[in-house]
Amino acid sequence: MHRTRQPRVHRCPACAAPLEVIDGAAEVHCSYCHAHVTIERRAKPNADRAPPPQRGGEAVLYVEAATRVVSQAVRLVVAMVLLGILVAVGIGFLLSREAPSSVAGSAPHFAARAASPDQSLSLPSRCAVNQRVLIEGETLELDGVALVADANCKIEFRNCHITADKVVEASSANVEIRVVESTLIGRKVALDLSRPNPKVEIDAKSLVQGATAIVAGHNLVLAISGGAVVGDRSAVKTEGRATIKLEGGKITGARNALTLGGQGDVSVSEGGSIEAKEAITGDSGVKLRLDGGTIRAGRTAVRAARVEVEATGEGSRIEAPTAIETKHDATVDLREGASLKATRLAIDARHSVELELEGGVIQSQKNGLRAGHTISVVARSGGLIKAAGWAVDAAHDVDVVLESSRIEAGTTALKGRRARKLEVDDASEIVGAQVFRR
Repeated sequence: MHRTRQPRVHRCPACAAPLEVIDGAAEVHCSYCHAHVTIERRAKPNADRAPPPQRGGEAVLYVEAATRVVSQAVRLVVAMVLLGILVAVGIGFLLSREAPSSVAGSAPHFAARAASPDQSLSLPSRCAVNQRVLIEGETLELDGVALVADANCKIEFRNCHITADKVVEASSANVEIRVVESTLIGRKVALDLSRPNPKVEIDAKSLVQGATAIVAGHNLVLAISGGAVVGDRSAVKTEGRATIKLEGGKITGARNALTLGGQGDVSVSEGGSIEAKEAITGDSGVKLRLDGGTIRAGRTAVRAARVEVEATGEGSRIEAPTAIETKHDATVDLREGASLKATRLAIDARHSVELELEGGVIQSQKNGLRAGHTISVVARSGGLIKAAGWAVDAAHDVDVVLESSRIEAGTTALKGRRARKLEVDDASEIVGAQVFRR
């Protein structure tokens, strides 16, 4: 589109009347005084040097100076805007660096002291969000909480001996704790990690002890390598799922060792042990793996809605008045000398029992296996079920397969509505005052 040049209004140098000048014009006539005005696009000379204008004659209009003023004004405005931006950015940067950070917490007994990553702390203190701190060489006894741990905090105790109402209290999820050559004692709870996803590692020369040693939220991961967790009442209590690995250490409680609010995966090896009046209890299911580990209880070794046990080796033992008690099903696999020993009842399941003995042994001073529905037994390579009373008692069906194995009872060997399957090879034997009774 063709753009028409717009005239600019100046003053006639001869009569001072308004004078329209089109951009690029070399001359113009004044309609008031009829002067012939020549346009000079440069600075106006000094007044004492310039000839006075004559009305109706020749005159010169200097327009460069006005343009230059406008240009200088524009430059000044731009410079001021840029300066303002720089000042604003600088002030914002300084404020962001000097603004103090606040840490919310639930421990009124001490002022929060934030720690930078990998910083050593003195107690009492706080591990703030996403920080990693080291507590080293502390030997002290104090009231309240020694250390509050915020979200994603990672704490290492090294060469410490600390006693407090609570040694650590988690205020949020994903707290990780490592205990190295240290003793942590809680008058109430040693490690209160009742938030989701806590992780705890305890080494061979460490002890965590309390009225309840560890309280944990959902998805606890606990690894003990030769260390000990001791509860004056309960050792470990969880609100949900837990994975517990015990290598050569021990978990003991006067009443309960492990109280699991959800599914529990527990492995015990290398001479590790879990001991209490009720060793392992769970609201959901428990999967227990023994490889040279021991579960010992004054009443019940493992009690849960469902129980799965895999045990290998002569060092793998479950010992209790009632070894396994479940509201639903029990699946037990004992191999290579692993044993389950009871003084009252070896396995008590309200629904069914599946038992496999590959050189494994079940012994009871009173009765062996009881189920509210069916019992299936497969025994090979020297597998043994031995009870002073009855050995196998199912409300419905009994299935038995024996290969080089033995069932021995003081009274009745097999009780059930029917023996649905009974396969016994020449190297096996079923012994009792009565072999089968309905």
